[in-house]
Amino acid sequence: MNKKVRIVSIIVIIILCIAFSRMSLDDSNDTFYLIKLGESISKNGIDMIDHFSWIPNLTYTYPHWLYSVILYFIYHMFSFTGIYIFSTCCYIIFGLIIYYVNLKMNKDNVLALIASIMCIFPLGLFMNARSQSISIIFLFLEIFFISQLINTGKKKYIAYLCIYSLIIANVHATIWPVFFIFFLPFFGEHIVYLYSKRKKKELSFNERISVDKINNIKYLLIAFVICLLMGILTPSRICYTYYFKIMMGD
Repeated sequence: MNKKVRIVSIIVIIILCIAFSRMSLDDSNDTFYLIKLGESISKNGIDMIDHFSWIPNLTYTYPHWLYSVILYFIYHMFSFTGIYIFSTCCYIIFGLIIYYVNLKMNKDNVLALIASIMCIFPLGLFMNARSQSISIIFLFLEIFFISQLINTGKKKYIAYLCIYSLIIANVHATIWPVFFIFFLPFFGEHIVYLYSKRKKKELSFNERISVDKINNIKYLLIAFVICLLMGILTPSRICYTYYFKIMMGD
């Protein structure tokens, strides 16, 4: 029975994602720019120069170089139809991952399906041919694997987190710092726990929320440090300075 329910749930998610995927690119001018940027990278490499500016040799960073290259080759081989199919597939994958994670954590088919549907509708506005359609998948998986690392202590989750950090650093470096923000609540709770233990006083905010020890905190810290080093493995070399530069600009 559960197997049939899961098959039906997967079919429903796929149909909804296809139905709500955006076929028009008119409201996403970045897509056209990303295609040309990918073409420029394939011809000139990552030379840190803006080839589309009126100003000669204007310095430019490449925060989503890998996605631009992927998008260009898809367009080159399959035109805009290929881009639409690619974006829809990302949308479907995201919906199915939400379903899988909820099913894994709650063991409830109905709840997992409801959670997926509730996410599919609002996020349909953002799942277009832009780098966020990939990075949002790995950010969601990051939260899940942080939870799994804490609960199980299995080192394979450290490897998964490092791979995801590397992918986001190359696909969508603009939001790479967000990857590390998701670690902070766990570190914060553990610090508060240690403080309360030192003071020999149990901290509780209300009957339902209490501060507990974070298991396998050492593994989580190791994952955080290694993931932080993944920013070095990007041709654009901007992960550590990008936010400072854009915040200092107009």
